[in-house]
Amino acid sequence: MQAPFIEVKDLTKYYGNFRAVDNLTFHVNQGDIYGFLGPNGAGKSTTLRMLLTLIRPSSGSIRFFNSWLSGNRRMILGRIGSIVERPDFYNYLSARMNLEYFGNLNERSISRRKIYELLDLVGLNGREEDKVREYSHGMKQRLGIAQALLHDPEIIILDEPTTGLDPEGIINIRNLLKNLRDEKAKTILISSHILSEIELVANSMVIINKGKLVAEGRISDLLSTDEMVVTFRCSPASAFKSFLDNPEIKQHLISYSDTEMVLKLSMREIPRINSFLVEKGLEITGIDSKRKLEDYFLKLVRDN
Repeated sequence: MQAPFIEVKDLTKYYGNFRAVDNLTFHVNQGDIYGFLGPNGAGKSTTLRMLLTLIRPSSGSIRFFNSWLSGNRRMILGRIGSIVERPDFYNYLSARMNLEYFGNLNERSISRRKIYELLDLVGLNGREEDKVREYSHGMKQRLGIAQALLHDPEIIILDEPTTGLDPEGIINIRNLLKNLRDEKAKTILISSHILSEIELVANSMVIINKGKLVAEGRISDLLSTDEMVVTFRCSPASAFKSFLDNPEIKQHLISYSDTEMVLKLSMREIPRINSFLVEKGLEITGIDSKRKLEDYFLKLVRDN
């Protein structure tokens, strides 16, 4: 069995008496797009900074590529690309010149051809010579990813890369990350406070809250469609009351009101229950469904 690319064990960080990260353990496998989720203030950025040696952990261990980060920092960081917070550039220089400058800081020589290839990869072809001050926020985010890829890292670590982007910008970043995994064989660790966005791009994830692990696993397992909370809305008012003792409904019932009925169903059962209610003369005006983990995550966000 292949060792994980990233292993975090019992990681803890104190700021005075405040415990920002609390005994956190998780692992990222090679080829994953791994979502690192939690509400704002959950400890995500603190954890990523410890992974990148920007701050020291109070206790715990970190391994990359089956090697301890402590004692192998130079080798490990040479195989990682990252964006923590927003990428910084020289606004009076073009995108190409910025990448050339940062490339010259690298131990390995970065050719101009490589720079153009990276700009094309992140969708900035045709804008290579434009000054960065003319770039939108989304374009700067994509340029930041190009910068992170200059030394051809095996792991990419991104802290909230879609924050502040419009829908088109979010889609562009999402497609870029999938391409980096599928076409360039990169392993990606991406933090976010938006479950729906991680669901669309990641194959595995961990959720933390107040520095502690809440859930970890594959997206398909954690967001199972076998147990969903489904709300049916109907007209006329009070119509649901006559169905409360019906065996088709009673076995699934969670709660009800005059115009809403909440049931626990699998996704495949939703059309059947909907057809049953319609055949009984109800006019269904809306159906909302949430998976168990979605409700839990939304509660975390609301409570923080």
